Amino acid sequence: MSNPKVFIYKSESLYKVLHELSSDLKLNFVKIDNIKNISKDLQNSCIISSVKIDENKQSILIYNKKPTSINKILQDINTILLRKKFFNQSKFFIGNYLLNLNSRIISKDGKELKLTEREVDIITYIYNKKQNVTIKELQSSVWKYTKDLETHTVETHVHRVKKKFKDIFKDEKFVKSTNHGYVIN
Repeated sequence: MSNPKVFIYKSESLYKVLHELSSDLKLNFVKIDNIKNISKDLQNSCIISSVKIDENKQSILIYNKKPTSINKILQDINTILLRKKFFNQSKFFIGNYLLNLNSRIISKDGKELKLTEREVDIITYIYNKKQNVTIKELQSSVWKYTKDLETHTVETHVHRVKKKFKDIFKDEKFVKSTNHGYVIN
């Protein structure tokens, strides 16, 4: 994987200093003159500027007050890059649905459904197995119950998930019940 890019805009002296350190920092510093050309490259990168920019504010560090320490700048760069990495890794697709693990919201076609922590656990466990998951397996793996416990907790939670998907997304087949358990494709 390539080193994250840090675009430096309108700050020649900062670029020179950071560029000299780039091999030790495992960051790729790029001097830019036009901010418009980089908006598509901001997913795993950030911008350092000495002037205010009207772009994605989560990706921008403005340093127009001097003096500032290099350690402070590097700490701020790392904070932005770590936050972006965490945010990007927390989202994944389950079929046509986008699940955000941080907010526990699953969405599709502009509609959103807020899930409980347990519902997220159920959905991700069933989806990641890629095969039928039994009630006993969910009891053991998601709830940490013993296999001999007699309860309808799993069935109740799965029923609620299915009802929510039917009500919000009009999808009656998101979680499928089979003779061998539950499956999500």
